[in-house]
Amino acid sequence: MVQMEVVGVAPEPNSNKPLVWLKDEDQKVFLPISIGNFEATAIYMELYDEPPPRPICYDLVRTVLGQVQANVERILISELKDDTFYAEITLRNGEEVFSLDSRPSDAIALALRVEAPIFASDAVLQEAGRRVDDDRHLS
Repeated sequence: MVQMEVVGVAPEPNSNKPLVWLKDEDQKVFLPISIGNFEATAIYMELYDEPPPRPICYDLVRTVLGQVQANVERILISELKDDTFYAEITLRNGEEVFSLDSRPSDAIALALRVEAPIFASDAVLQEAGRRVDDDRHLS
């Protein structure tokens, strides 16, 4: 498991579908994940401190978690099956810790709002990560 950071949202050149880009702290592995337009906008707004005029669902979830005194411990991009990424949101409420299945885009949008760490499994990075060689070229 490797801690990742969101570095941006950009359209995929061939399809124009949004991608969220994650990188490891050493900047040796980048992980692009295809996401929907709404989720891309939600991630973009939080990354670049552009709040929506009214709270969106991720803001609502943050508020609800705060009201029930639950914390997001971490997000894990856990699997890649049939070209679909899977994620888990690990929550803590007092002594109780539990994980919820999530789309990575939703998990990332929430993690940014609650400042929770984002991780990717070694298997996901092995399969979908883009390695940067010493000359700083993606491979």
